[in-house]
Amino acid sequence: MHCPACKGIINYFSKVNLSIKMVKECPHCGAKIRHSLNWKYFLTGLVPVTFFQIKLFAPFLAKMGVVDSSAAAQLITTFVFLSAITNFKRVDESDNSPS
Repeated sequence: MHCPACKGIINYFSKVNLSIKMVKECPHCGAKIRHSLNWKYFLTGLVPVTFFQIKLFAPFLAKMGVVDSSAAAQLITTFVFLSAITNFKRVDESDNSPS
C-alpha cells in the first residue's frame, strides 16, 4: 500500500497498518491517513471470490484433511480479498475534530 500524500510504501505488517487507531500517521512524511475499502473492487470481486472458495479451494482443503474445509476456505479467501482491496486515504484537518 502507498501513502496518498508522499507515495511512500507502507508494508502490510507495519505498525501503521496493524494499529487499532482510526487515524494513523505515515511513517515517511507524518501525514494523517485512514484505512478505507475500495467498494468498486469489493463488489466486482465478490462473486468470483465466492465461487473460488466454494468450488475450488474448499475441496482442495478437504482432500488435504482439513476437517471443516469450507469455513477455512472462507476465512483464508476473505482475508486475502480484503487485504487486496484496502487502501489509505488522506485525512483533512477538519475531520479530526471530535463530534
